[in-house]
Amino acid sequence: MKNAEYWIALQNAVGYASVKTQRILEAFDDIAAFFRLGESAWRDLHLFTPAELKRLKETDLKKSRQILSLCRERNIGILTPEDAEYPEHLLRIKDPPAVLYVSGNLPDMDDEAGVAMVGTRKSSRSGEAAAYTLGYRLGGAGAVIISGGAVGIDTQSSRGALDAGGRTVIVLGCGLRYPYLLKNKALRDKAAKSGAVISEFQPECQPSRYSFPIRNRLMSALANCVIVVQAPAKSGALITASHALEQGKDVFAIPGDIASIDFAGCNKILQDGARPVYTPQDVLSEYSAVFPHKLNLENTDIPIGEDPVFLEHYQQERAQTQKPGGSRSAPVQKPREPELRPVPLPENADAAMRKIYSLFTKDPVTMDILIQSSGLAPDDVLVAVTNLQIDGCIDELPGGRFVLKWI
Repeated sequence: MKNAEYWIALQNAVGYASVKTQRILEAFDDIAAFFRLGESAWRDLHLFTPAELKRLKETDLKKSRQILSLCRERNIGILTPEDAEYPEHLLRIKDPPAVLYVSGNLPDMDDEAGVAMVGTRKSSRSGEAAAYTLGYRLGGAGAVIISGGAVGIDTQSSRGALDAGGRTVIVLGCGLRYPYLLKNKALRDKAAKSGAVISEFQPECQPSRYSFPIRNRLMSALANCVIVVQAPAKSGALITASHALEQGKDVFAIPGDIASIDFAGCNKILQDGARPVYTPQDVLSEYSAVFPHKLNLENTDIPIGEDPVFLEHYQQERAQTQKPGGSRSAPVQKPREPELRPVPLPENADAAMRKIYSLFTKDPVTMDILIQSSGLAPDDVLVAVTNLQIDGCIDELPGGRFVLKWI
C-alpha cells in the first residue's frame, strides 16, 4: 500500500471515480511528489475545481492515518495505483480508483479469465437457476466470477462459482465495514476465503443511488467480459454492460422469452450486438487460447436449460417457495435499499445558492443546464455551485456533471 495515506487524501479531495486520478498518475512519479507541490502549483495545473483546491489545501493526513489504522484492525488490505498488486486492468480505464480496499486475496486479474455476471435483483426462479448454473460451470472451469454481491442474479452467480470450488470477486457499492445486506454476509465471508470482496469506498461509507453505478465500472474493468443474465429494460446491469463496451470488453446475454419484461433488457442488447449464451462454452471458447493454463472446458458444452445443475437448482427454489399443501407461500421480501435524503442547505445560503439548489433533482446536471435553467449569470452560477460543494450539498461527477449529495 505504497503512499496510501496520500492516495486516501486525494480520494477525499476529488471524490470517487474521478478522472483526475489518471491525470495525476500520468504527470507525477508518485503521489507524495504531487502533494509536495502546494496550492500555487496545483492551481497552475488547471485541473481542479475551486472546491477541490480548497480540500487539497486543507488536507489533513491524520484522517488518512485513522482509516489506515481501522483497516489494520479489521484486516482490510489496501491497494493503490503505485502498488505492483494493483490490477493493470484498472489502470487502463479513464477513472481508476485512487484506493482499493480488499477483504481476502484479490486474484491477479491480469492473468485470470474474469467474467462479470450481472442482472436484476428481482429475479425469477429460472433466471436465478441460470445464474447459478452458469456461475457453477464457469467457476468450476477456472474462470473468476465477478459480481456485485446483491440479491438475485449477483448472489446466485457467486454462489454457483463457490459451490463448484471456484473463486469469486464481489465488488461492493459501499464500504467493506458498512452493514449492507447482512443476509449475504456468509456469502461474502466465503468469497473472501478463496477470492476477495473489494470496494473503492472507504470502509464505513454507506451506499447511495450513485455509488452502485460508480461501482459497476470496476466490475467490467476487472473482467474480460460481462454476461447479462436477466435484466428488464431499465436495469443497473445494463450500466455495467455499457461500461464494458466503453472499455472494449466483450458483452454476452442470455436470451429470454420475447413476451417477458424480465428479459427485455437482455433481448435489447442482443439486438444491439451482444453475443448470445446458450452454453458456458459459448463464453469460455473466446478465452481458452488466452488462458490455456487456467481454463478447463470439460462439461461446459451442455445447454444451460438442460444442465442437471440447472434442473436441480430450479426444483429446489420452487420447493422453497411452496407450502406443504402445494400452494405458493408469500413472496420473500427483498431487502430495502437505504432511505436517503439530500443534504439540506445551510441556513446562511444566499439567494443564488438557493436558486441553484432548487434546480437539482435525482439526476446529474451540467453547468450549462444550471446556467440555462436559473437565468443567472455564468459567474454567479459558478460561485453558487462552488459554495454548494464546499458546504457538502452537491458532488461533482466525471464529465463536469453535478448531483445532490445524499445522507
